[in-house]
Amino acid sequence: MSQEKGILNLKKKLIKRREELQKMISSSKEKERNISEVDRGDDIDRATISENREMVFIMGSREREELKTIEEALRRINNGTYGICDECEKKISKKRLEILPFTHYCRDCQSEIESSLKK
Repeated sequence: MSQEKGILNLKKKLIKRREELQKMISSSKEKERNISEVDRGDDIDRATISENREMVFIMGSREREELKTIEEALRRINNGTYGICDECEKKISKKRLEILPFTHYCRDCQSEIESSLKK
């Protein structure tokens, strides 16, 4: 498979995931509104509602963050910089892009970054 065809397949995968995330985010916003409207009951009910509200917010936050990384990957595909490591500027392996289609770093640079964060 040519590199261009491989990138096209990854782009389709990213677009599909973006659509799924947009639906999930929309659903999360609706759930947040519904939870906010319920403000009755005893202390246990309010604690449960508060916990549910926090879980919906955390899940929505993760989805928005993933959506942001996917949008960035799609921009990189469109401007021709997709698959190039932000650190060393070498090509990111096809296998790594298939597993993490929104990655900015090759495996070696990602390992170095993670190692420096642990210190």
